[in-house]
Amino acid sequence: MRRVERRGEDAACRDGSPADCERLAHAYATGDGVPRDLRRAGVLFDRACDAGRAEACTNLGVLYDRDDGLERNPTVAAAYYRRGCDAGSAVGCKYLGAMVDRGEAVTKDSRRAAELFRKACQGDDSAACAYLGFKYQSGDGVPKDPERAVELYRRACDGGDVHGCGRLGYCAAVGDGMARDLERAVTLLRKGCDGGDAGSCWNLGVLYDRGEGVAKDRTVAERLWLLGCERRNADSCRELARGYDVGSERGPRDPARAETFYRKACDAGDAPSCERCARLAQTRHDRAQALECASRAIALQPDVAAAYSFRADLRAREHDFDAALADASKAVELAPSQSTYWERGRVYGLRAVHDKTRDPARLAVADFTRAIELDPSKSAYAARGVAYALDEQVDRGVADCKKGIALDPQSAFNHCHCGFVFNVGKDFDSAIREFTEGLRLDPTSGSCYVGRAFALRAKGDAESARNDEEAAKRLDQAW
Repeated sequence: MRRVERRGEDAACRDGSPADCERLAHAYATGDGVPRDLRRAGVLFDRACDAGRAEACTNLGVLYDRDDGLERNPTVAAAYYRRGCDAGSAVGCKYLGAMVDRGEAVTKDSRRAAELFRKACQGDDSAACAYLGFKYQSGDGVPKDPERAVELYRRACDGGDVHGCGRLGYCAAVGDGMARDLERAVTLLRKGCDGGDAGSCWNLGVLYDRGEGVAKDRTVAERLWLLGCERRNADSCRELARGYDVGSERGPRDPARAETFYRKACDAGDAPSCERCARLAQTRHDRAQALECASRAIALQPDVAAAYSFRADLRAREHDFDAALADASKAVELAPSQSTYWERGRVYGLRAVHDKTRDPARLAVADFTRAIELDPSKSAYAARGVAYALDEQVDRGVADCKKGIALDPQSAFNHCHCGFVFNVGKDFDSAIREFTEGLRLDPTSGSCYVGRAFALRAKGDAESARNDEEAAKRLDQAW
């Protein structure tokens, strides 16, 4: 029967009925009574849109906006959302407002986004009321007005939008725009979480973790955060990751699970979680994963110097020196500090060792000198000492290393770098002494083992050298 009805709609559409074209387009888009055919649906939505059917314009925009629709084209999607909005589609205004708010395929404009959300809300789109409420709560594109935000969240929740319920619950929990009411907060947040709103699960978990409005229960909190994380709430994923990263009453530290949840938080757009994911991956010597997470962090926060410095280190370890120096120089540009000059000097030094040329060593000396000028109390003296040695100025290198050790005699880094300087100067007894002290202070330093192995082999002690080389490989197969 349904297929017969669709044939009637098809005939009516061909005869010029926009409403029948729109209904038939829905059928092809969903496979309702006809084989699913998105291209055919697109043609029919376009025909109905041209005839003034507002929702047809919006639905065609959706087909271009979603990964499971037509070939994704945000620019085309925005154009159809605009046509739908202009013709009276509240949903079209909402979707266009979201794109304007993100700056996706259109100019980012918080004020215009708020106006589009307002228009959609006035058209009884409950989700748009919640979006507009957040604008008033944060003061983004409109004057900050927590009381107005609460009104809009209430309207959204009453209209069946669970995100609006969750936002209203948050306001009740913290007393923003309304009197603090923990009992009401719990009810609203539970409604939001049960309805699929990830942020509600996060905030309800916080109340259980603190014992506010409910009995304190970390287990329940973590169960709620797991729900939130599964729904791509970055806060939930990050909090679960932190519990595994440092250990909690649930159990001891579990770096592998911590990294898994940091990666999920990273996927949900949390830059600090991307950075922590990268560092945990580096700890287990998975440089490819570390580089991926570090790059994600930079994409999310392109103005953080430390992220570029960290990625520079990863790239230098892979001998990708051009890319490493580009990152290190970007870090210096963003934040000319002791640490950024130090990291770029280190990359130049590694290139000097790898390429066996003096020019990078001289550039390393210049950067370490600038780092020392900015903060002479750090390890830049020992690092500059190695750069001097690579530039065939061993005496100056020894003097710098001794200065670094005098400033911090408990630094394994300083002793190991002194060992490298003595290796370059062929003073292998002094090198072995410094490497041994460095390993006493830090038995996990693979570079110290490698440096001492070089000195031992030069002294004719091949067996001890092999033992050190094997110890380095146990720490990191890259050695």
